[in-house]
Amino acid sequence: MQIILPDLRWFRSDLVNGGVWPPGRGPYLPNSDPEATMLGAAQWRWLEAELRKPAEVRILAMSTQLLADFPGFEAWANFPLERQRLFDLIRDTRANGVVAISGDTHYAELSCLADASVSYPLYDMTSSGLTEVWEWLAINRNRVGKGFLQENFGTIMIDWADDPVITLGVSSLGGRSLIEQRIALSELQVRG
Repeated sequence: MQIILPDLRWFRSDLVNGGVWPPGRGPYLPNSDPEATMLGAAQWRWLEAELRKPAEVRILAMSTQLLADFPGFEAWANFPLERQRLFDLIRDTRANGVVAISGDTHYAELSCLADASVSYPLYDMTSSGLTEVWEWLAINRNRVGKGFLQENFGTIMIDWADDPVITLGVSSLGGRSLIEQRIALSELQVRG
């Protein structure tokens, strides 16, 4: 198992501030400048080297959401070319078993991108916050099921059976299960 913790702020290009908060969205707009970066050159090289290492399960743990399509807050969606670069890197390095976990939204949700971006479905489990929650959910067409506006925490369980199963979960502070997604590792394999 591999846990990858990239820094999504130190090397990141400036966010494009649209100044207006439309309903369900924040102030930031997508930055399509080919020179804009989320990770910076050195960290991209490091990430590629990490993804080439052998691992069955890879937890990509990030401070901001990977798969929310456009919340308008700090997220990979603000850098669409960089997000596509990450998808391409996962596919090109044949990095199997990648699941993302994220936070910094002040609500909980599961996102899934099931298109051919990396040749297998990508999941992003978002849990936050333990002390503060928002009164609304941002727009997210990749959301699976419902999002939750209450204090919460995330869990990851792996059953190392013949076909291992990764269970991504979010629970309320009282321990009530809010989200649970079981993913067979055999579903997270680069094809072709």
